[in-house]
Parts: sequence; C-alpha cells; structure tokens
Amino acid sequence: MVHVSKNITIKNSPEEVYRFWRHLENLPRFMHHLEDVRVVDEARSHWVVNAPGGRVEWDAEITEDVPSERLAWHSSVLDGYSTRRCARRTRAEDPQSA
Repeated sequence: MVHVSKNITIKNSPEEVYRFWRHLENLPRFMHHLEDVRVVDEARSHWVVNAPGGRVEWDAEITEDVPSERLAWHSSVLDGYSTRRCARRTRAEDPQSA
C-alpha cells in the first residue's frame, strides 16, 4: 500500500472551500492531470485522468461528507486497484503570531 499526503493553505473561509470541493466538477480546474469529473448523483461520480500511458477512467463514491470539515471518497480503478481520498480542513498556523 502507498500513502501519499499533501497539505496546502487556502486563504478562503472553510465554507467557501467546502462548496468549491463539493462540486467535484471544479477539481480539473486545479488538478491538471484530471480531464473530467462528471457527477452521476449525490454520492457517485465518474473521473477521467490523463495518465502516463494513456487515459484512465473510474467511478468514485463519497463515503464521508461533513460540510466545511471533511469530504472523503473511495474509487475502484483497473484490475482491482482502489483508492481512498480525503480532503479535510484544519486550522493553519498564523505566521504573524509565531
């Protein structure tokens, strides 16, 4: 199993960030490897990515949705591989107070 983690700081309110992320169609706007994310229903979506070696598609399902706090999903990809992703909010340290 491979675990990848990345932290970014966004200078918007948690509510604004959650609304942007919750509309999964927005993700290709900043995740440049994503070609398309199409929402199927409230919990399911279809993803298309340009990967080394060609185009890959999969379906994902939201597994946890806590507004303004956490959005998690699970996806099944090719040959039995699966991924779990999570976007969560934590308070950033204020560099002015350090």
